[in-house]
Amino acid sequence: MFCSRCGKTIPGTSKFCPYCGASVSPATPPVSHPNAYSPFTRTQPSYSHPPYTQPLVKNQASKVRYTNSIALLGVAAFVLSLFLPFLTVSGMGERQSASFINLFAPDSPLAVMILLLLCMAVILILQVAKAPQPATIVMAVLSLILLLIFAGIINSTIQDAASAYQDNATTLFYYGITDVDISFFFSVGFWLMLLSHIVILFSSPLHKAIAKK
Repeated sequence: MFCSRCGKTIPGTSKFCPYCGASVSPATPPVSHPNAYSPFTRTQPSYSHPPYTQPLVKNQASKVRYTNSIALLGVAAFVLSLFLPFLTVSGMGERQSASFINLFAPDSPLAVMILLLLCMAVILILQVAKAPQPATIVMAVLSLILLLIFAGIINSTIQDAASAYQDNATTLFYYGITDVDISFFFSVGFWLMLLSHIVILFSSPLHKAIAKK
């Protein structure tokens, strides 16, 4: 501490200055007021920071548009099946096959056949345009339903024709035709067309599995 008169350093317990003899009053400690404002005693507010978490990034790979090569392979198989034997009919000692193209006739369900072809054309356009894959799946399901409807109509038509031949068996026997049994079965063209639809339906997971490898 210092003397208030001469300014020299004196011990803190001294009551008189040893140099000038002046009375020294002890230093009064500062009184702290809890509500008093002091720029030097101001405490900074504490902020609690939450732990850092990695932001969630949505998987954009599923939204990426691409051309599905497996679906294109299914479309190619469908086009090939149009020219292969679709139906084979045997009767009276003869056998005859017809492709899907050959079945275009006035008595055939042309509306179903045309819609079937249009569905497959739309699937091809969707793949070339790199449209979302669910659209291709929807069109493949619709095309498969049309194929099954067409096969059912053909089956019913041939069965009706076979019944008509059986009703006229007596007349045919008169002309020496003894084998009047008519049978039919769907040939390789039908099964390839059915397989092409299955390939297209499962083309998306197959394409992803091949792409990962």
